Amino acid sequence: MQAARDLIEQAHSRIDFKPDLILFYATLKYNGKYQSMLDIIHKEFGEVPQIGASVDGMIFPEDMRTDGAALVICRDEKARISVKV
Repeated sequence: MQAARDLIEQAHSRIDFKPDLILFYATLKYNGKYQSMLDIIHKEFGEVPQIGASVDGMIFPEDMRTDGAALVICRDEKARISVKV
């Protein structure tokens, strides 16, 4: 899936640190394609905790997009993902 590869390429060109947490968000444009995107992201950042969600849209400084995906790369040595039931 080219969109996932593009997100990864953009992330690598903009960060100069080892990520501690990866957040992935995608709109319904990628419905049915989430798993292939997650697999590509996991292949690149497998050792980094990852979580994501589907969203209706994403807000940017001068725009709101309802047809895209976002990869948020975080630096936080204490970052963890846990599930509590």
